[in-house]
Amino acid sequence: MFTVRGLSQMSERLGPETTAMAGRRVQRRRPIQWWGKSCADGGGRRRRWGKEIKATASVLKICESAGLTFGSTTAERRGHGYIFLEKILQRPMLAHTGASFMIAVIIPTLNEAELLPETLSCIRANKAACEMLVVDGGSGDETVQLAEAGGARVIHSPKRQRAIQMNLGAQEARSDIFLFLHADTWIGPNALQQIEKTLDQPGLVGGGFARSFQGASPVLRVTCRIGECRSRLLGWFFGDQGIFARRSAFEHAGGFRELPLFEDIDFCRRLSRFGTMTTLRPPIVSSSRRFDARGSVRTTISDVWLTMRYLCGADPVKLASDRRKGGQSAKAG
Repeated sequence: MFTVRGLSQMSERLGPETTAMAGRRVQRRRPIQWWGKSCADGGGRRRRWGKEIKATASVLKICESAGLTFGSTTAERRGHGYIFLEKILQRPMLAHTGASFMIAVIIPTLNEAELLPETLSCIRANKAACEMLVVDGGSGDETVQLAEAGGARVIHSPKRQRAIQMNLGAQEARSDIFLFLHADTWIGPNALQQIEKTLDQPGLVGGGFARSFQGASPVLRVTCRIGECRSRLLGWFFGDQGIFARRSAFEHAGGFRELPLFEDIDFCRRLSRFGTMTTLRPPIVSSSRRFDARGSVRTTISDVWLTMRYLCGADPVKLASDRRKGGQSAKAG
């Protein structure tokens, strides 16, 4: 059975010479458009793959001569073979560098000493192999020390902006799957395995989790249900839903734009152009501390209003300024 987990072993079985031969054959072919090709994504639904490298019959024959089976149908062989060829062409050294990580958990931080240790503990509770990267924006507390003590690799960002920090983490990661996690959000013990299993499906480029808030009020429970419906229908996720993506899809989408607000929705809207987005359960749990200052009702109304303005074309910089002013007014009151 073909799985994404088995790609490194496949590269090793082919060997560097055969892998190079396959790569040269593909590179001699001009990239073409695959519009609406059936790609065996489990549901038999047709996907738009965009501009992709064609996995030719000759290359598949090389692979299969080494005992690698990509599927019984033409659609399966094209979809599965493409993912394998993309790996050996774009990241040819991964299988020969001893890298064993499947998922990079990227956490942007700024003064998160209070909640970060629990976040890292929840990640370590997962059995799936992963690398933890804490990208710090210049914390003045013990965030960096606690991150290192928790087994994370700390990366120091020159700027304090979540989008910049997440892009930097993706650049430094050694894995083929990214999970972008807030420092106040906790995943379940099987979350990473869920992501790996989900991304075994060709045509699926990423997604996120359903979300719940710690000690949530009835209002927040309702908003979480509505948010899950939005994610399932549109493929849009907020940052505290644990957005995940294939490295290749992340790079094709251009990563996160350097926006002070709604960089998450903006990224998901672009990522969804390259394939299917999915919503996983059980929900991950996020801190409700953001709602403490103004209360859950007032903060939720403000969030909805800001989101509507953003979707109607308002400048995220102006929206971020308005949000900060609203928070300061609440504190003053």
